[in-house]
Amino acid sequence: MDRPEEALYRYFQRIFPDTKEYDSYYRPVLSCLAGAQEPVPLDFLRQFCSLTTVRFQAILRKLEGLVAESENSFGQAALTIASPALAAWLQSAKAGPYWVKPEMSGKKIAEYLVSVLKADPSELSEFEAYYLPYYVKTYAPRLAPLGLNVLLSSYHYLWRLLNAGDAALKGKKTELAGSYYRMALTYAAAWVNRVNTHYSRRVCIAALHRMGGIYESRDGWDTAIALYEKSLELSRESLKGHVSVDNLQAVRISAKKAGDASRKSNRNEQALAFYEEAIEASYRLASVSDQYDKKLGDLCFTTGMFVLTVMKDKKKARPFLKRAAEVYGRQEALGGLKAAVEKILQNLPE
Repeated sequence: MDRPEEALYRYFQRIFPDTKEYDSYYRPVLSCLAGAQEPVPLDFLRQFCSLTTVRFQAILRKLEGLVAESENSFGQAALTIASPALAAWLQSAKAGPYWVKPEMSGKKIAEYLVSVLKADPSELSEFEAYYLPYYVKTYAPRLAPLGLNVLLSSYHYLWRLLNAGDAALKGKKTELAGSYYRMALTYAAAWVNRVNTHYSRRVCIAALHRMGGIYESRDGWDTAIALYEKSLELSRESLKGHVSVDNLQAVRISAKKAGDASRKSNRNEQALAFYEEAIEASYRLASVSDQYDKKLGDLCFTTGMFVLTVMKDKKKARPFLKRAAEVYGRQEALGGLKAAVEKILQNLPE
């Protein structure tokens, strides 16, 4: 009775009698699958192997039983080698002329992905953006002579990771979204530490906000607040270096998120301190842009009502509500809001 390895070898001889054809069409596909961390998207596989749709479908029919189609973690129709035993055999000397070398396809994939990265990172698919670091680090480190962090510090690539994370989160793939955000944060943070660039800080802040949101959804308040505090720290550093609308908005948003998370977890004094910082940044933003908009009024109003209804401090609530009325009063269209706030103020001590 044949051993499994011998049976496999004879099976390959029967379905791939022409080894040149195997080299041209089937080895690249199997090699790509053997070196992957998870099932490879069909679209990526066809494109990477430079196959027409008709040829690709013919290859899949011939590989039936040797490969399996499934959905990968990105929700894409994907392909993998049918069993770990088959994958191991293909990468062993026992496979003879049918042997595959993941290193060869891995290197080519890395080169392909880096070429897309340098041309237009927005063209990277979610799968490609996620696995680009893996292929470069594992199979082609020479493509990153100054280090992986430098190669991946492209502002557009980092935002591609954030956008991919947003798409995953929208599809309720929370773990995958978190992985994207952590990747963006890792590479952006390394670049911030290297040259302190404004754009890298912006990516870090955005990633921290998104990760904080994930922890909030799981009631992980300690971690969420810590992430928002870190984003606030980075925002302050940016503002210290340059007073701009973007930097003031970053402080306002980070402080507001930290305040909201603190309020939701019943850390009222801490929440108020964050809200006060958000209001201060909002006033500075209004003075820079000369726009005392509804957002500023709303922030003052919600803070005042938080102090009034949750912290039960009428005297401390009054200045916030007074500010809200003043801001609403600057725009004729918000006159109704101003009147409503003034009505509340009538019942509060001076």
